[in-house]
Amino acid sequence: MNGKTLGSLILVFAILAIAGLLFNLNPGRSAGPEDGVFGDEGADLSTRYRLTEEDDGEIFVYRPATRFTLVLPRDEHPEADLDIAPAGMLGRIAGPQDVAPGEYGARFETVQPGLARIRNGDFDVSIWVVE
Repeated sequence: MNGKTLGSLILVFAILAIAGLLFNLNPGRSAGPEDGVFGDEGADLSTRYRLTEEDDGEIFVYRPATRFTLVLPRDEHPEADLDIAPAGMLGRIAGPQDVAPGEYGARFETVQPGLARIRNGDFDVSIWVVE
């Protein structure tokens, strides 16, 4: 195989890999049963309602109308940079905050079944809401 053919194959592979990542990481699309990703049956509900930086990459399973708090450091993950997708899955609510200096607490309530993601920089957690 010559260098030009190998270079072309690498380019095609890179384009396909990037396209796959963009589709899977699209914040406006939530995975659902039609994707074969999750089913409500047998879902173990989470018992943690205070999520922190240590929970990065985790999936939490709650019922609708469940409230939880996300606590993050202000300097590494500014509150203004919070990205919650898709819209309408989680509602932002007010409430008392018990956080250390340099942190902030964002309170949420689950609204409807589905999969939502909360991101801020390199922080990413998924909230799976089941009936």
